[in-house]
Amino acid sequence: MGTARALLWSVVKHHRVDTASAVAWLVLLAAATGAYGLLAGPLVRALFGGRGTEWLRGWGLEAGDGPLWVPAAVVVVASVKAVATHFQAVTQARLGQRIVGRARDLAHRALLRQNPLTLPATGAGDLALRVLDDAERLEALVTTGLLGALRDGLQVVVLCGLCLALDPGMTALFFGAYPAAIVPLAILGRRVRRAAGTASEERGALANEIHQQLHRFPLLVAMGAEGWAARRVRTASEAVSVALLRGVRLRATVSPLMELLGAVALAFTVVYAHRRIEAGSLAPEAVSSFLAATLLLYQPVKNLTRLSETLAPGRVAAERLAALGTDGGAADQAPAAGEGKARPVRVTLTARELVVHHPGGDRPALRLPEAHFEPGRVTAVVGPNGAGKSTLCAVILGWLPPSAGALEVTGIDGSSTWHGERQRSIGWIPTAPMLARGTLRENVALGRRPIDAEAWRTLARLAGLEALVERLPLGWETPLQDGGEGLSSGEQRRVALARALYGEPPVLLFDEPEASLDDVAVTALASRLEELKAGRTVIVMTHDERLVRAADAVIHLTIPAPPQVTP
Repeated sequence: MGTARALLWSVVKHHRVDTASAVAWLVLLAAATGAYGLLAGPLVRALFGGRGTEWLRGWGLEAGDGPLWVPAAVVVVASVKAVATHFQAVTQARLGQRIVGRARDLAHRALLRQNPLTLPATGAGDLALRVLDDAERLEALVTTGLLGALRDGLQVVVLCGLCLALDPGMTALFFGAYPAAIVPLAILGRRVRRAAGTASEERGALANEIHQQLHRFPLLVAMGAEGWAARRVRTASEAVSVALLRGVRLRATVSPLMELLGAVALAFTVVYAHRRIEAGSLAPEAVSSFLAATLLLYQPVKNLTRLSETLAPGRVAAERLAALGTDGGAADQAPAAGEGKARPVRVTLTARELVVHHPGGDRPALRLPEAHFEPGRVTAVVGPNGAGKSTLCAVILGWLPPSAGALEVTGIDGSSTWHGERQRSIGWIPTAPMLARGTLRENVALGRRPIDAEAWRTLARLAGLEALVERLPLGWETPLQDGGEGLSSGEQRRVALARALYGEPPVLLFDEPEASLDDVAVTALASRLEELKAGRTVIVMTHDERLVRAADAVIHLTIPAPPQVTP
């Protein structure tokens, strides 16, 4: 929870001017509410023929004569309260939207700093909820929750202080019943928080299920599995409903409990005040102001008892956002894509007694006693499925640390993981091109430093995109749909190659480039490797003999043997 508090403090501190402004309006609003209660007694006195000022003089206040003075004062107080309410609401809404934007930005930047290997295990649907839904819940925690609690708390303090000043005896009698509710309210609050956490987890599971079904939608339709898919979503949705209803039942207990206690306290207070008035030891105006203050207390106290409805989901959201590593500072200082040191000319990678396990795995995913990947050479890595080609990719990219041995890197900072110099020095061509909505140019550049027209022409030639760029109606500015719809598999692969070549990285890493390519495209790629290796270290994970023949060196991987178990 400490990290969640740090995130919350970071977000609020970032908007401290708006926060201070909202607090100032809340203070003025509480003062105006207290003034309402103070004027209730004189107002009733003036209504029944008195001047309504005698009792105020007993407080050391001088006021004008005549019955119109008190109503005029009420109008002034109402005007102040209206202005404070308006500007407090506007300021709070502005602060809320800025908090949402800040929280979403921190959460998204934190996602971009995650390890690509472990991120999918979290679930894309749940991660999307953290950026969207949890950011809004964090905003509600600050505005409706914390600022709302401050607003109601200030009014409670002012009105309770007024009651105490009017008559300590009535105050003790009226508020004496409420301490009995502290223990059950605390228990209910803990249960509400647990229910809110369960509801958030179930919502994430539902979002994951829907996301996965959309991802494999063609398979579901082809296999006639629509009914199976509908049942899974229905089950997940029912789990969300059960968790939400559990929280509603718990919260619904709080308000009736407080109302019952308030009614009992008010009844005893009225009997006590009646006897004091008859005895002449208490002014009727004081009782009127006291009762007005207690009535004004009803709404803020009720809001405070229902505060868990906002605080519990908000705290859970803050914890879920903090779990992503949203520290509030590093995100603002992260380097822009493509920035940093100039590209080194030569990079060499050397594997020595390399052994790699996947997280939680009990057997090696890769064993590589020795291998050299040198500049100016194409090195093909071959082996059956399960031999560790994709695992070696992950190690080279810095996503997966060796369990034993080492992968030595010269020319760049090989100790860095998936960010920094190592990230910017490796051009990775994955099996799936992963094209997004945007122009062809945007899909290649990905927000990195712009290059000139001549560099774009060179890029198109090296990637084999010249014919495609000439054919498209807007060239590089042609918009693409999600997934590169409208481009062939080979064209999508060439776009991915252009993306990898952008920025002239010293290392090119191909992960089974022959997948989804026809014979002509694979042959063209094999012939292009000769030009691509100039000044670069080129590594190709492949099953295709044509790419193997185009390589200068070949490394053979075998499926690692399971660990020896001694009796």
